[in-house]
Amino acid sequence: MAFAAAAHFGHSLPDKVAAVRRAMDVVRVLHSLPSGRVGDYVAWLFAGTVTLADLVGLTAR
Repeated sequence: MAFAAAAHFGHSLPDKVAAVRRAMDVVRVLHSLPSGRVGDYVAWLFAGTVTLADLVGLTAR
């Protein structure tokens, strides 16, 4: 949620907050990763699915 908020509202948040700057750096890196190839999108879909399944599994214990 923090990365989504930083990507969406980052331009209006004060630059003095170090956490916002670090989050924006991560968002910039994440925006530069996909190359537009189908394999990249499949890999990101798989990574997101695995991450979501892991989080659901951790909360189900």
